[in-house]
Amino acid sequence: FAEAIRVGWPGIARPCRGFRAVYSVEWRLPEGSSQGHVLSVDPSALVSGLPAGASVQLRVAVRVAKEKIADNVDITLLGPWKTFQTGAPIPDPDSDSELWRSRQIDPSGVTRAGCEKSKCPSYVAEPVHMNTAPTNTCCRCGWKAEDHTICKT
Repeated sequence: FAEAIRVGWPGIARPCRGFRAVYSVEWRLPEGSSQGHVLSVDPSALVSGLPAGASVQLRVAVRVAKEKIADNVDITLLGPWKTFQTGAPIPDPDSDSELWRSRQIDPSGVTRAGCEKSKCPSYVAEPVHMNTAPTNTCCRCGWKAEDHTICKT
């Protein structure tokens, strides 16, 4: 994706009864100008809102804690920082371009606009190649077409 990275990891074994595990995917730019995190209860996450065409460092942390907050028993494990690359930048929408308007149409034929989850300005369909089925994922932010608002014409 241009402004997102989908990551997955093996995860930890299911915690004992009465405990739960929550993962945090932390991200930072190597020069230290931006950082953030995404929480997940599964060993996978979509990290969106990243700069396009950039090297991004990610690491996974897991916190295993008692389900009852009053118990105050927990442990946090941190993984190493790994460097990933986001996709090439996608030009800003040009409403006069027929090509651009065609890329805003999802596989079900609905024209889509921006996405509240990732703050991306407009849905961008992946180019369809011969012998491949179209996907329902925005190639800018990684979220599904249904997560983008419908354009009003």
